[in-house]
Amino acid sequence: MKPNKTMSDLQRLLQTQDFKNEEEVNEFLKKYQSEGIPEFPEDVLNAREQAEDKIYQAFQSSKTKGLKLAEEALQLDKNCILAYQYLGEQQNNINKAQILFKKGIEIGKKKYGGKYEEENKGHFWLIHETRPYMSCIYNLSECYYHSSKIEESIKLLEHLLELNPSDNQGVRYILSSHLLEAKNYIKFEKHSKSNSDDSGIFFKFNNALYEFIKSGISMRANKYMVEAIEYNQFVVPQLNRKAKIGSNSYSTGSKEEANYYCEYNAKIWQSIEGSIEWAKQMIK
Repeated sequence: MKPNKTMSDLQRLLQTQDFKNEEEVNEFLKKYQSEGIPEFPEDVLNAREQAEDKIYQAFQSSKTKGLKLAEEALQLDKNCILAYQYLGEQQNNINKAQILFKKGIEIGKKKYGGKYEEENKGHFWLIHETRPYMSCIYNLSECYYHSSKIEESIKLLEHLLELNPSDNQGVRYILSSHLLEAKNYIKFEKHSKSNSDDSGIFFKFNNALYEFIKSGISMRANKYMVEAIEYNQFVVPQLNRKAKIGSNSYSTGSKEEANYYCEYNAKIWQSIEGSIEWAKQMIK
């Protein structure tokens, strides 16, 4: 998830104000909603803020220019977590990426761990400055997953949900798949029940597969599978293929959404004997 410079500028702007009541806050936000958030000139920013702005530029630049901006950012602030997030995301080598994300997390723990975490646990994402730290945790979980360290990945995703149960990062979906792949069915069932009102593609297809694992071809499994196929008709034909790593940006019911689901789940279906054949039979 790319960082949002507009949100950063808004946070800086809010810190310059001295509101007396909620009405003043709403009037202030209404004004800038129509006028736009002004950018802060570099000469009024401290070194940390200047470093962050360089990384915001890096995310919008070519890789060559972005890497140069990241170097400049770390010269301004060696503890710029956003710089480590950016640098990690630019790596083609997963081991190098892990090192960078771990560095960002290490800095983040010093800033946002301990007492700070205890006091703010539950709404971390709403605190704008914690987002690069949370992004590094998410990215490291992905590195672990693609390095076949699924249990380590699960722990990090569970930690993110503790920090932010509202889950702005969408980790609940990937956690559902990881728990299923790890055959941690007790946790999977608990996780699915706690998200029973979520009608996303991951829970629809994963719950159907879990029912098949648990009881084979049954009325309940068939019901879930039919509902899942009605939600996205493109998933089942892709389950036998090697999933491509794609974007998590998609529209509901699209081929792109199906590919994103299969990226994490195709191999799980392929490992469960008879599951794909059963799913195909459910297509009307």
